[in-house]
Amino acid sequence: MAGTDAPGRSSRLQRARDFTQQLLLASYAPASVLINRKHECLYFSGPTDRYLRVAAGEPSRDLFAMAREGLRDKLRAAIRQASREQARTIVTGAQASYAGSAVAVRIEVHPVQREGEELLLVSIFDEPEREPRSGRPDEPPNDLSRIAELEQELDATRKELQNAIHELEIANEEQKAVNQEAMSANEEFQSTNEELMTSREELQSLNEELTALNSQLQETLERQRSTSNDLQNILDSSGVATLFLDSDLNIRFFTPAAKSLFRVIATDIGRPLADLARRINDTRLLADAGMVLAGEVPANREVEADNGAWYIRRILPYRTQDARVAGVVITFADISERKTAERAIEAAQSYSDSIINTVRQPLVVLDEALYVISASRSFYSTFSVEPEQTVGRQLDAVDDGRLDIAALRGFLDRLRLGEGVIEDREIDVELPSRGMRSLL
Repeated sequence: MAGTDAPGRSSRLQRARDFTQQLLLASYAPASVLINRKHECLYFSGPTDRYLRVAAGEPSRDLFAMAREGLRDKLRAAIRQASREQARTIVTGAQASYAGSAVAVRIEVHPVQREGEELLLVSIFDEPEREPRSGRPDEPPNDLSRIAELEQELDATRKELQNAIHELEIANEEQKAVNQEAMSANEEFQSTNEELMTSREELQSLNEELTALNSQLQETLERQRSTSNDLQNILDSSGVATLFLDSDLNIRFFTPAAKSLFRVIATDIGRPLADLARRINDTRLLADAGMVLAGEVPANREVEADNGAWYIRRILPYRTQDARVAGVVITFADISERKTAERAIEAAQSYSDSIINTVRQPLVVLDEALYVISASRSFYSTFSVEPEQTVGRQLDAVDDGRLDIAALRGFLDRLRLGEGVIEDREIDVELPSRGMRSLL
């Protein structure tokens, strides 16, 4: 029983202590309020309703808004002095209107600190009523005491006035500083505005230049597009298979005709030429392209396609505007017709040579300039000369001038003069194995 009764007795003692503290605060503690630097009420203690009231309108925690009539000015002065001096401040002579009567009060303000925050504890005390001077009932009040009281109030009023003047001077200085800062800021704003105006003009001028440049660029693009279209049409209409390669022999561009010689499509741009399958027999293509890149000039080559067509292949350097070699251009011109004609000429030449060789008499064929085109075997045998000493030379220059005789020169001169047919012209010539002979 004793063990269970101890906690109950402790709880009763705690409630009794709290009740006693509440009675003491209600009976003897002054009306107090804790405020911050913004004059906002944080906590109320004691009979604050005698000096503060809830102001009409929107709820506010401002102490001055809640102060009763006659108390606000003294309260403001006390708080201002305590904040400035950071010391306990006492202001007397204040009055608060409560229940239709004026109550003399004393105001005490204590600066306090809480967790680094500066606070103020404002306490309000009722001033004791002044007792009349002892003596006869009909004796007038003590004038000296009244004068001392008035002098004390006057001195307090004077201090308040001095404080107000000092604060006004401080406010004026601050206002001057603010005005000077405002004037300086205004000047900076004007300077900035002028700079912005200048920048605006510069931007406008730059915008006009950009517009002009844009127009020129558009014109240039149109010209380049037109030139590109012209070049594309020229390449497409030429019918010449053409490959453009870069310095690494990768494909840069190709004409449609190139598809007949190489298995190439649009997506092959950038691929090495060596990767493409070919429809031509050209084993020296890559080697000759490398020679052109190295600055050499390889000979043009005739190559045959798989379908029997013949092309003449040319490789030229691809030069930039600064004359730098940035690749090669390979063209394949169709010479199939010319090749067919050459073969026909060769066949005809072979045929004519075979006919000439069957003639038993010495026979020689000259061109318009009287150069030997061909001769029969009998001619070579009779004059003891070889084909290489005869073909491609004038007749009087054959075999280092063996036939350079007056009679033959006269005969040739008559041919040069344009005589059509000359028959039975006799000439005497010394043959190496037969001696002097007369020929017709």
